[in-house]
Amino acid sequence: MQKRKAQVTLFVIVAIVLVVAALLILLYAQGLILPIPEEESRAILGSQVEPVRSLISNCVEQVSSDALVLIGMHAGLYNYEDMEVIDFAGDKVVVVKKSDTGFVNRMPPKNEIERQFELYMQSEGFEAIDSCTNRFRNFDIEVTEGGKKITANINDDSVNVNVDWPLTLRKGRARLDTDARDLKINMKAGKVLSVANDIANMEAQGTVFEGRNIDSYITQSGLKLRDISLTAQHYPTAEENIILLKTIPGEGEKEFRFYFAIERRL
Repeated sequence: MQKRKAQVTLFVIVAIVLVVAALLILLYAQGLILPIPEEESRAILGSQVEPVRSLISNCVEQVSSDALVLIGMHAGLYNYEDMEVIDFAGDKVVVVKKSDTGFVNRMPPKNEIERQFELYMQSEGFEAIDSCTNRFRNFDIEVTEGGKKITANINDDSVNVNVDWPLTLRKGRARLDTDARDLKINMKAGKVLSVANDIANMEAQGTVFEGRNIDSYITQSGLKLRDISLTAQHYPTAEENIILLKTIPGEGEKEFRFYFAIERRL
């Protein structure tokens, strides 16, 4: 019996030693015991600022590009619950619809599309960015994040993504404050939106966008339609028109798509 108790005691002691050793290694790795000099810690932090910011920029650009394409495929809307849709290879949002008094044009303006982008970021985008950065677990430093705010300004040939995202980097007792940087996505979103508005306005004013009217618009808007693919498709009847716009990206550019529907019957 005494021998068995001695073995159990030995096992307990060994387990305690192993736990303490693991804890000491962890604390040492974090610089909390036997810390590296603060000057060296600051040098390490300084060398990690650019990799951290570059990772954020890459992730924000990827998620923002996906967000712009997603909302563009729904007439520039992330939330379109109050809009009519036509199921044509996915929801196509009706932006021009016939009414008793004429046509109603509900094409969202550019500032509303920018607001819908921000709504997407708050609902899904931040989570996707966190997944992309892996919460900075691959860095040998501690990164503390402040609150994120990411917005967009759509221009003819590009989209400016404004990133308000403070960061604090720590190594041992050293600390360095920085922030994520804004970025520009080469995407001809604004030009596509201009074409979409032309088409919606024509339909709302009673000009059916098909046949010769399409040919006439292409002839008159040659430069505007440069690098933009335009497809008009009746579905499910001749009274509904599906408009599919997308850019033909050049080198270093991102594709942008903008789809919407027109309903010509009551």
